[in-house]
Amino acid sequence: MTDNPDGGFAMYAQLLLESITKLSCQTEELKKQYATLDKTICLLKQAYEVNLLADDARFPQLANPVQLQFDTKGRLWVAAWPDYPKWEPQKESKAALLIRHDDNNDGQAATQRRPLVSN
Repeated sequence: MTDNPDGGFAMYAQLLLESITKLSCQTEELKKQYATLDKTICLLKQAYEVNLLADDARFPQLANPVQLQFDTKGRLWVAAWPDYPKWEPQKESKAALLIRHDDNNDGQAATQRRPLVSN
């Protein structure tokens, strides 16, 4: 404790002021970083093209995908669970692991494999 009742308040006020100053500087730095990131995202949008590789209209087995992953060969692996979330344990599940691949590089899945079938 201090003998001066204002001494503690002044110390806390000074610490608060220093903290606000530091946060203000950090906020300005974050604004600069965000502006740089925003410009980078705009450049990426211009450099890439987005295509629909596969859909459930062309591949009905793709209904209700629960997991998607691309491998190093560019194939799309899909865990499809058509009867989710209404799966009934007494009935056979239609869940499957499906692989889609663009064989001719036209941006659309041309082939489909089903390496694993659930029982």
